[in-house]
Amino acid sequence: MASFLADAPIENVSIAISGWINPVFFLVVILQVIGKTPRLSKVLRYVILLMLPFSWVLFLDQHVYPREGYFLWIGAMLLVLFSTELDNRQFQMESVSRQKSVHKSLCFCPVRLCNSCVAYSEKSIPCVRERCYASPSSDYRGG
Repeated sequence: MASFLADAPIENVSIAISGWINPVFFLVVILQVIGKTPRLSKVLRYVILLMLPFSWVLFLDQHVYPREGYFLWIGAMLLVLFSTELDNRQFQMESVSRQKSVHKSLCFCPVRLCNSCVAYSEKSIPCVRERCYASPSSDYRGG
């Protein structure tokens, strides 16, 4: 073990860590499918991100240039690892757009200039443009 670290410590550690990328990735995929340990799978996803630069050290040390397969491998791993977060963000964006469409249907601006007025039951809250109020009883305030 002493000669492993004494000969070329950075390169040897890089070999060891690069060798663990695929097994840790496989473990994370299994944990994500099972779904019982979301915190552990999230931590391991970021650990894999931290492990990737160690393969770059090997590329530099061995004077090897990555080709298409390496980038496809990394891209596919990132897609699998973070697809749930992408799905969550898309769901959040859809819910925000749904809220905006509901808001526009509740806006009582007669000329529909208001994109930011807020409708609360009977309350009138002026919009940013100050041309309308979010209330059915208010009139258009020209100007």
